[in-house]
Amino acid sequence: MKTLLIFAFTALTFTAFAQDSVLTGEMVVANTMAVRNMRQQPAPAFSAFTLDGKKKYITGLRGKVVILSVWTTSCGPCIREINSFKDFKKRYKNKQVEFIALSPVDNLADIKAFLTKHTLDFGIWYQPSANFVKDYTAVMYPTNYVIDKTGIVRYASQGYSKTNYSDISAVVKQYL
Repeated sequence: MKTLLIFAFTALTFTAFAQDSVLTGEMVVANTMAVRNMRQQPAPAFSAFTLDGKKKYITGLRGKVVILSVWTTSCGPCIREINSFKDFKKRYKNKQVEFIALSPVDNLADIKAFLTKHTLDFGIWYQPSANFVKDYTAVMYPTNYVIDKTGIVRYASQGYSKTNYSDISAVVKQYL
């Protein structure tokens, strides 16, 4: 019951990409289960763009452990979390780890405006596509994934938590 209440409360802080409206508690629970069900499954292939307009492919990162954080510039919990993730690049320097912050709803101008106020020195990709959202079941933000070196999703979780950083770090260490 406590978990359901947390999900219902969390729903008030997230917006749905497809509907641009507040998610209901029932939608949150269903989406949480869909995200968790991605664990142990191959990561869906997708492409996105870097801030300098280069097209990147998630499959191009095979051989590395990928931390994929799906966020938006207008999401308060996303901003708190993305700022806490700044250490990942430094912590895993010279290791086979890639950290990517991907926004499926912001356009390039929104992201660049955000970066005038926030310093992030890791891979920022944007992919304004309903297909990405559908394939990754990422309709609430933030949503995080850890993809192992072979392309299998080993961690998938949505919502901001103070333990996300340590939870993700533990999974990354396991698959290095």
